[in-house]
Amino acid sequence: MFARMFLFAACAGLYASGAVAGFDINVNDHALRMIYDYRGDPRRQDLVNDAGLLYAENDRNNSSVVIHLGLASGAETLRLGVRGILANPDGGDILALALGLQGRLWLTNIVSFGGEFFYAPNITSTLDGSGYRDLSVRFNFRINKSDDLYIGYRSCEVKLDTVNGAVEIDEGLHLGIKLGF
Repeated sequence: MFARMFLFAACAGLYASGAVAGFDINVNDHALRMIYDYRGDPRRQDLVNDAGLLYAENDRNNSSVVIHLGLASGAETLRLGVRGILANPDGGDILALALGLQGRLWLTNIVSFGGEFFYAPNITSTLDGSGYRDLSVRFNFRINKSDDLYIGYRSCEVKLDTVNGAVEIDEGLHLGIKLGF
């Protein structure tokens, strides 16, 4: 609960400062993800920071929260980045540094295909964790100059030392909207 309140307060502060470039929210039956992205330095339009929260509940009535802070550099078509990950799946805790990439390919002037992949191996993971993987792909439909409606697929999992194998945080289809400012 504290983590959600902190993230909300931090994101509200970014919005009030005028630094927010976009707000992305997507949902499915058992998960909610919110991401604020912003440009910290107006002189560097290729540098994008983001802060996000993924809240998911599984079939065993366990909930997981993943918080990330990220930095990516590059054009909208391809960005390389790094994210700091803090997660608590199935009673374990993981703190990880994930490397990844984000991309977007315009199919028409209103339809695009995009995705992202972030990976943290054992060497960059600590606490109860020994790895993190987050893969998302989606079809975006431009609804006006800066806003998109999309349908996507996400697979997010962590490896915990306390559990044999990987723990799935979220996997499946989701619907979302990204608002640009």
